[in-house]
Amino acid sequence: MRKLFNTLKGDYLQRSRSYAFLITIAIAVYVAHAFVPPPEADYSTLNLSGYNGVYNSAWAGHISALMTTLMLSLCGFYLVNGAIKKDIDTEVGLIIAATPITNSGYLFVKFLGNIMILFTISGITLLVGIIMFFIRNSGYPFQIGHFLSPYFFMAVPVVILVSGLAIAAEVFLSRRTILQNVIYFFCSLL
Repeated sequence: MRKLFNTLKGDYLQRSRSYAFLITIAIAVYVAHAFVPPPEADYSTLNLSGYNGVYNSAWAGHISALMTTLMLSLCGFYLVNGAIKKDIDTEVGLIIAATPITNSGYLFVKFLGNIMILFTISGITLLVGIIMFFIRNSGYPFQIGHFLSPYFFMAVPVVILVSGLAIAAEVFLSRRTILQNVIYFFCSLL
């Protein structure tokens, strides 16, 4: 168990220090800022037949969670896909192969690493959404449960699904990265 934890820690630290991750974080902060527009804004991130929601915790949480889910489902795959290939290219896979970690344990660690990377992005957008609620508040009290529940029901399942699909794509289509990306793109449009 300790070996899996150390491998997971190393994987997360390596991927969280990459330029792609840092650029994604910067984009996520900017986009999360735009997710919750001020009440007097001339645009809306979610408009249902001309109706806008009330600027309370539940509405701000739903908008933020929905946009985070959309962003992670479209872009998250491309961020976390390639973790196994990177281990092979950098020959870290040879070092890991010399340890007593099984293949299934290695894939599980990569799956958890993907989840941690996407949860980090989701958590940052959540924090920015909370800050934006306080900055752009229209007089309603902040209720943490109402704000967080959409994240648990929307973002968490998408993070798990995207992480699993990235691992499955790398395992079954290992040398065909363009095919992985094209298949995921067209499946995400459905």
